[in-house]
Amino acid sequence: MFRVVSTDFWTDPFVVDVFTPEDKYFMLYLLTNPHTRQSGIYQLNIKVASFETGYSKDTISSLIERFQNKYNRIVYNYDTQEVGIFNYIKHSVIRGGTPVTDCIRSDLSTVKDKEIIRLVYLHMAKFFESTEKEAFKSIGAVFKEYTETNNENEYDNDNDNDNEESYHDSCHDSRPETETPETPTNKALLFEEFWKAYPKKQAKAQARKYFDKIKRIQIVIEHIMYSLNRYKSTHDWIKDNGQFVPMASTWLNQKRWLDFDMVEEQDEYTPPNISPEPEREPFNPENERLYREALKGNKQYDYTAGKT
Repeated sequence: MFRVVSTDFWTDPFVVDVFTPEDKYFMLYLLTNPHTRQSGIYQLNIKVASFETGYSKDTISSLIERFQNKYNRIVYNYDTQEVGIFNYIKHSVIRGGTPVTDCIRSDLSTVKDKEIIRLVYLHMAKFFESTEKEAFKSIGAVFKEYTETNNENEYDNDNDNDNEESYHDSCHDSRPETETPETPTNKALLFEEFWKAYPKKQAKAQARKYFDKIKRIQIVIEHIMYSLNRYKSTHDWIKDNGQFVPMASTWLNQKRWLDFDMVEEQDEYTPPNISPEPEREPFNPENERLYREALKGNKQYDYTAGKT
């Protein structure tokens, strides 16, 4: 399998002015790794990407977040572990025709998260409409077909159970039996509470999207806020002025609040009552002499009492 990368990559103003060396390496990896598909949408396992690039899993997650939310170059679903690369088609297709469109059609049929197809198409829709090359027009038609066929209702049904957690019955014991209905207004207020506490204020709409998917939020919010406060005191979130704090959308989508179990506050520690050691009489010349005699076996000497 071959993947083509244009030499224009190295002179692209955005790449030159914005990308770090780490960004360039990761972008080339996204374009050329052995899991790529002709459509630019494929399975990207973070653990595998970590092994192939030599980066840690945390670094890969950070790069994915940066390319998705800051650079707007990709879309990634952490549940299905699928990535969609915007503008991939522009640079990967050299010659069109039926074999290429059939290949892309086959790729799109295997995508689990159909929303990725829609987002990639919307990002490239103007290009597909304005291009004079029939090859790209045909590819655009395939993307449009899948976008319209897999409507929003199907996508919502696929994710009905996303982020729904199973909590032990004891989690409900302290709640009143008549719980406040989970209305959009209540959920909006709870989200604002979460957003106010979250340290990184970026991509609020995306964060709200994943927050709205959480079921039984009236119960779960307590666990979310507890874990958020725990995270805010960790070294990774404090160092470098919070540079490594993930986007709120990523934190919610990965259900990171489950990293900390809620525990009851422990009673204040009381040390055991230990009898103090008996005070020892300070050395004086006579005691020192007697002590040395005792070491030689000449005398019985109780040092703690200062007697021979």
